[in-house]
Amino acid sequence: MELMMAHELYLAPVDPTQARRSAVLVGIAAILGSLIPLIPFIVIGRDILLGTAVSLVVSTLALFAIGWWKARTTIGRPGRSGTQMAIIGIASALAGFGIAYLVSGGRGL
Repeated sequence: MELMMAHELYLAPVDPTQARRSAVLVGIAAILGSLIPLIPFIVIGRDILLGTAVSLVVSTLALFAIGWWKARTTIGRPGRSGTQMAIIGIASALAGFGIAYLVSGGRGL
């Protein structure tokens, strides 16, 4: 089993003492990542169209920066990784918006 994990699946054994630390880290990252698109609405106020545009730009830049940083700290080309992260993130957001639009019957825009 260890041979299959190491050489076929490229998985390392998990240290049970790291589970709590990993859970806290993932939780904090999720909260911070969720705040990035909300901050423009908090700062701008009632102008929904401007808030949406600024949120889209800020989120795209944040996704690119995270992808760039990921490639710099691991393996990969920073520009390509940043672009890939931004495209996947924005596509996911658009898919979520599209699903919500369909489920709501076109109301809410």
